[in-house]
This record gives sequence, C-alpha cells and structure tokens, in this order.
Amino acid sequence: MDADTGRRAERLIALVEERNDDASFRDAKEFLEGVLAEAEDADALRAYGYIHECHGVVLTREAIRWYERSLEADPSPENKVHHQLIHAYGRLDQQQSAVDRYKARLADAPEEVAWYRYLAQAYLAAAEYEEAGAVIGVGLKLDPNDSFLLEAKGSILAFEGRPNEALAVWLQAFELNPNQSISPRYSRVFLLERLGRLAAAATEWEAIISWLRERDYDVQTEWPKRELARLRGLIETTKNTS
Repeated sequence: MDADTGRRAERLIALVEERNDDASFRDAKEFLEGVLAEAEDADALRAYGYIHECHGVVLTREAIRWYERSLEADPSPENKVHHQLIHAYGRLDQQQSAVDRYKARLADAPEEVAWYRYLAQAYLAAAEYEEAGAVIGVGLKLDPNDSFLLEAKGSILAFEGRPNEALAVWLQAFELNPNQSISPRYSRVFLLERLGRLAAAATEWEAIISWLRERDYDVQTEWPKRELARLRGLIETTKNTS
C-alpha cells in the first residue's frame, strides 16, 4: 500500500478496534477488498485478516449472550448449551469464567453429576489437567459409567503420556452410550494419527462415517470422508517408499 492508502487503512482498522460494530467492520472490509482487488499486498492481506479476527471476538461475545439467555430459559443440568457456552468462553481465552461458573453450580448441587462434567470440561479447556482429574475422579465415584466423564478421563490419560489407556477409555466411553455421541471416536482417531498408527486411524474414520450415515447425517460425513481419503493416501505413499 502507498502512504495515503496505508493511513486510510490504519484509521479504518483503528475504528474497528475501538467500536467493533457492524458498520466499522463493513467499511474496513470494503476498503481493504478494493485494495486487494488491485494487488495482493502483504499489509492489506494482514489487515484484512486482522479485522475479521476482531469482528470474530464480537460475534463470539454475542454468542455467549444468547447462550446465557438460553440457559436462563432452560437452566437444567442436561441442557447441551452448557457445552457450547464453555467452548465459546475458550474462544475468547476466558476459560476462568467458565471454571468459576461451574464451580458455583457444583457447590450448589454436589450430587448432580452433570456439573462435574461441565467443570471438568472447563478445566480441560484451561489446560488445568490436575484440577480436571480431581473433578473427574469425584464425578466417576458418583457414576462410574458416565460416558462424558470417561471421555474426559481419556483426555487426562493422553496428556499424561498414557496413549493406550486413553484409547481404551475412549472406546469404553463410546460403547457405554453408542447412540448418544460419536465424540470419543474422534478423540481416538486424532490420537491414533499422532501416534503414527495410520491404518488404525483409517479404520476409526470408517467407523465414524458409518455411525453418521446410519443416522442420516450426510453433511457431517463430508469432512471425515476427506480425512479418510487423506490417510489412505499417506498409507499408500508409505508403502511405496518403504
């Protein structure tokens, strides 16, 4: 960008940072798109990405506001919006807000297993594995077959460098409630690939795709199918070079 264009871009970006409303984002976006239509300028590309990052923060805060309203309308422990709220806090690097929220819920109802699930999820999002492990341990004493807590336990085992135990616990978590969630199998497939066990990971993707197809989740199969094709390509390349 030339000096005049750069100054104009800096002002628009400053407005996005200061106001971060739809109008300031739109003005900056349209200006930078005009700049980029003329040339792939490195500064303009960086600025274009940055205003989207700034606006993403606003949208995530808005999501949190709606999630909180949803939980006010339905505060039941089994409301899945709790999971979404924790995830949104994590996107803003505000995991402590989620930890504080669910510590309070658990203190009010220590017999409710669901609050152990959410507090464990919040601790894991904050990478506080020791605290998460303690919460998971108490929760599993209340319900040894809680599939979510077992899945969280698998995450602790993986972090501790105990991959085979993690894989076994994740499979146990899935098999306890195979119609509820495929999430433990995703945990397995990612770890299997990190371990270099590509054939096993491919088999896991096949199981995930089959589970989704059985429930008519056709759109949700698109990414797993791409990942399976990628893994098969890696396996074939490994064979050809060995």
